[in-house]
Amino acid sequence: MKKVVSVGLLMLVASMVFSGMPISADAQTDLSILLKIALQAKREVKHQISSDSSEEIKRLFEGASNQVALLEKSLESDDPSSAKQHFLNAMKMFKRITQMISSDRPTQELQSTDVTSSPQRDHSSVLERINKFISTLKSIARSQSVSFVEADQLVAQAAQQIRENDDRGLKTTLAELRDVLGDIQKELRKLASQTTDDRTIKFFNNMLDRLEKRGADQESLSDARDMLSDYEQQIADGNYNEAKELKVELTKIIRELYKATS
Repeated sequence: MKKVVSVGLLMLVASMVFSGMPISADAQTDLSILLKIALQAKREVKHQISSDSSEEIKRLFEGASNQVALLEKSLESDDPSSAKQHFLNAMKMFKRITQMISSDRPTQELQSTDVTSSPQRDHSSVLERINKFISTLKSIARSQSVSFVEADQLVAQAAQQIRENDDRGLKTTLAELRDVLGDIQKELRKLASQTTDDRTIKFFNNMLDRLEKRGADQESLSDARDMLSDYEQQIADGNYNEAKELKVELTKIIRELYKATS
């Protein structure tokens, strides 16, 4: 199953690079890893943008893409300071875009749809927008076990009601469809969060394993692993604020351990 790499996790990797932690062999010798991370984030974000995305999202993506291009030029010019700044600028924009895309904007469009507001309304255009929205959700969920059966059935029902000029029935169907699509969005956000959490946990475990091979202090490693277990438990319990604090603290500990073993 193909999984999407979250922008947040890419930022976490980048923070390790900035601190001097040897994430990879490349990172030990130069900052080309920044370009690799930025290009990966660009590909992932671009995949989530459609022709129906807002102008603000498209503008942010263009700005982020320009920052990636400037990052590449800075690396070619051997200007690490500018490279880091362009990288951070790009990643902040990419992160903002993903936050906007995962918001309830598409559902709000359905909420604002009033099929009885005008007797002359072209209901087929309403259904077309809904179909585009569902296609976008299906594209996002293509690698996830999310069912669209109920949504598809309601769309078919709405199409029949449009053909029969059943405005009252159509209004009820669209209300049901709005709820169903809202539930799908929540499920997709939950799955995306779980994927990010799993990748973060795996990332930290890999870092701790590498530190053990580097001869890091065993007591400190044990404390770090206990903290990681606590982080996993907080995630499982839905205590995301506590988990976030643990993640920050764990990153600091690992960073210090790498410095001590370098």
